[in-house]
Amino acid sequence: MSCFGCCGDDEINRNADGGGPYPVKTAAGHAGNYHTTETTSKDQAVKIQPIAVPSIPVDELKEVTSNFSTDSLIGEGSYGRVYYGILTNGRAVAIKKLDASKQPDDEFLAQVSMVSRLKHENFVELLGYSVDGNQRVLAYEFASNGSLHDILHGRKGVKGAQPGPLLSWAQRVKIAATPKLSEDKVRQCIDERLQGDYPPKAVAKMAAVAALCVQYEADFRPNMSIVVKALQPLLNTRAGPTGEAGLT
Repeated sequence: MSCFGCCGDDEINRNADGGGPYPVKTAAGHAGNYHTTETTSKDQAVKIQPIAVPSIPVDELKEVTSNFSTDSLIGEGSYGRVYYGILTNGRAVAIKKLDASKQPDDEFLAQVSMVSRLKHENFVELLGYSVDGNQRVLAYEFASNGSLHDILHGRKGVKGAQPGPLLSWAQRVKIAATPKLSEDKVRQCIDERLQGDYPPKAVAKMAAVAALCVQYEADFRPNMSIVVKALQPLLNTRAGPTGEAGLT
């Protein structure tokens, strides 16, 4: 199973938890947070881009989850519950039934449109959606390995769920370690106007600290004293003769 890089969280398919409305794959292969960044004012019309996944009839989603029964429940989080089901096309999916919201349909569909076009190895793919009155449901690809939380503690929100396979100490350390940034990726993060006048290793370390600060679960984010302590040594770094970071 692969690690997720700079940000990440809970579960659903490659994270079967219910992180946010839209998921990020976790180390164990489920989907976990679903973050959106579009905001609109009440007086501003929302322009909805084409949605790259099909609309699925809510009746089909009810049928494949036995009307969202506890028998189909595989996880839950702050935005709703997640159920397992097999669509009529034979595809196994994690179906997230979002909690009731006062968000206008056009805003919700704009967010669905954005997420439907996300294609990345660290993101669970959105396969379909349903809007029926105030009921909103999202269907994501399902990964059978479950989430990291599932493996360590059992499926979140599922009564009586047992932990999965035991992870060795080496596996746990490997999962815990946001991967080192390559030199090419460091360059992509830096303002070109610096013209290479920066210590690449220090940039990579700062990126790692930043990744910790944007984790979905607030409990997993470091407090400011820890952040300051981690960044303090970077004030004394400089670009060496070969571009490596050195201490002054």
